[in-house]
Amino acid sequence: MAEGRPTKIAVLISGNGSNLQGNLLKYKKTLYPNNEETARQKYDEKLANVVLGIEGGDKAEEDKSGKKLEKPDVIVCAGFMHILTENFLTPIEEAGIPIINLHPALPGAYDGANAIERAHKDFQDGKADKTGVMIHYVIKDVDRGEPIVIKEIPFEPEDTDLDHLTERLHSVEHKAIVEGTRKAIQSLQESTAMVKGARSAIQSLKERQLRKGVSWYVLSRPTLVPFNLRMLIFHI
Repeated sequence: MAEGRPTKIAVLISGNGSNLQGNLLKYKKTLYPNNEETARQKYDEKLANVVLGIEGGDKAEEDKSGKKLEKPDVIVCAGFMHILTENFLTPIEEAGIPIINLHPALPGAYDGANAIERAHKDFQDGKADKTGVMIHYVIKDVDRGEPIVIKEIPFEPEDTDLDHLTERLHSVEHKAIVEGTRKAIQSLQESTAMVKGARSAIQSLKERQLRKGVSWYVLSRPTLVPFNLRMLIFHI
């Protein structure tokens, strides 16, 4: 992330997403997933290319004004009803882009689809007294990434009506997704600043040591070395 510029966010949605599209999106790309495994993988590969601003190899996608799209800083899954495969997750991870997701359940409860309906049934059966909403980082294990925001929602007598419960959760989701996105951006900015600071310190120390005629090595990965070896090792 370059300092002093707005954070670029890619939002993945299912359905119309009319409020988001009408008020926020300058560029819209519609893809249609298929539940067949091979088709899902090809869909995710295509989706990754779109998100990264790549189309047909190295040709960048364009927005409505014809401006070339740049890769986003953060990806937000907001009601995106599609389980992402490694064909999407791997290139996005390699690009260093965090993905966050909104899930209408508490951590470890009702992973996957139909979370609200399953929570509602447990409430009716007397097996649960609360549900919730969380925003979490996306990993390959569905809805098991590190939580960023957790909102507990105790059941009310009126929640015997599924529509009533759904509306309650949606009202919480709308605020939670904004809070979660803000926290993810803040975390990304802090990490970026920390890496830049570390690199600057390394470069400064390297230059001072080189002026003294000291050999310097920076290893790209953590390595076990003898304790008495005078070497600075960083994981960058």
